[in-house]
Amino acid sequence: MPECHWRRQVFAHHEVIGWWHLPNLYARIPLGGTFHNVTTNSVGMRSLREYPRAKPSGRRRVVFLGDSYTAGDGVSNAQRFTDLLEARHPHLDAMNFGLNGTGTDQQVLIFETMARHYAADAYVFCICVENIARNLYTCFPSFDFREQQVVYRPKPYFELSADGLALRNQPVTLEKRTKDALGDWRYSFPYLPGSDDPYAIYAYPDRPHWQTMKAILDRFTGAVRGKPVLIVPMPMYNHYLEQHPPTYLPRFRELEDRSAGVFTVDLLPAFTRRPRAEREAFRFNDDPHYTAAAHAVVADEIERAMRECCPGLLDQPGELTGMSFDRVPLPTS
Repeated sequence: MPECHWRRQVFAHHEVIGWWHLPNLYARIPLGGTFHNVTTNSVGMRSLREYPRAKPSGRRRVVFLGDSYTAGDGVSNAQRFTDLLEARHPHLDAMNFGLNGTGTDQQVLIFETMARHYAADAYVFCICVENIARNLYTCFPSFDFREQQVVYRPKPYFELSADGLALRNQPVTLEKRTKDALGDWRYSFPYLPGSDDPYAIYAYPDRPHWQTMKAILDRFTGAVRGKPVLIVPMPMYNHYLEQHPPTYLPRFRELEDRSAGVFTVDLLPAFTRRPRAEREAFRFNDDPHYTAAAHAVVADEIERAMRECCPGLLDQPGELTGMSFDRVPLPTS
């Protein structure tokens, strides 16, 4: 790829979330030694489609939340796992509210400020395992192309206390700082001394990192109670190349409550059963994001999980009987 000295603006300041996609955008973005197309609709959702808030007759509808692994950094819209699911099921609205650089905290705020206004049959929360660190950050780095340097901008975050979660940094300001002038801003990845596993923090469920993550997800599942939720931890290359154990899995499995319609989906076996050479192609040579091949694996596994955990969700709604997925019983075991 030719050396690129410019970058198209894709995001704008958002006083609740921190940043959000520009609406009605079409841009070609360099990443991973190539370009990918980014298209947003009129509300700023990265999508080739518009979605009315009310669910049209004859449709199934699923809301997806996540960060850049869900939004699809590195691949064009149509190559993402959500778009692949829509292509396979023409009656399905797979509404992708993924947003680059965000933590689980911001993703819940995306639900509360935007996604909850869209009628949905089910929710899929795709959690990049790195989000356990981002939830405790009070700022996040970005490259300022005007200043030609990395700057840090504030993000919203939750503080956990005996009284529950308290939302901080509201409204999110436009202030920015350099790394050597962060002051009281917090941006520190929780590496554990003596461990080469960057995600070893998951082995300590009583520390603030997991306790905050769990409280945020409990806030979300409580808000959508009555609708099925698939919690999908997204493995990093460290995991699917078997460089480090999946320390995160026991924590997310603790969240499963099938009687309440909350299911944990383990993507890792779908990755690791592929030959090593194929797994190497699940990331870009110079970037860890999922390639189109990895998105296809994720689509297959989420489709399988939907059929197992949410019977009827992917079926064509009965136009004559008026049957609703809301009346399909959830499995309890």
